[in-house]
Amino acid sequence: MSRPVIHQIVAGYRKGDAISDEAALLSAIFADHGYESRIHCARETTAQDERANVGDLDALASAVKPADLAILHLSIGCRANLVFPTLGCRRAILYHNVTPSRFFERLNPPMAAVLDEGRRQVASLAGAAQINLAVSDYNAGELRALGYRDVRVLPLVTDGRFGSGPVDATMRARLADDGCFNIL
Repeated sequence: MSRPVIHQIVAGYRKGDAISDEAALLSAIFADHGYESRIHCARETTAQDERANVGDLDALASAVKPADLAILHLSIGCRANLVFPTLGCRRAILYHNVTPSRFFERLNPPMAAVLDEGRRQVASLAGAAQINLAVSDYNAGELRALGYRDVRVLPLVTDGRFGSGPVDATMRARLADDGCFNIL
């Protein structure tokens, strides 16, 4: 009997993005434990250079089997949040937080609208998953306040080697002269 496949669903995928990097690290961890893991994202929000490595969200519903597990990395309003509850497999939510739209209203109104939609979608997904996780106690509290049950905290998975390499001299000089107090 084959093992279930773990499908991770993200709103956008590109190297250097915290959620994308976490999904890639989790895939490696799952593989180390003998599980096949695939990352899925809408084509329009997947970086061009990553499209060969990331499954198309639109093909996911026909690919899942009942024993599989779909993990939604919940972070902003997106089409993935609408696809997730329709999947015919076991489902888990990993909530990363939705930044309040008020921080973007004046600077980037379209992003503020995406964030508002994200807040509505987070509320609508209460009860859609068998497992509810959040990356912090604060985020877990947000889910509980929206009616999510049995919320557990799973801190953001990061690569411990990040920041251990050599410092880019050009970037250091640019930051040193930008007039701001930078913590590196």
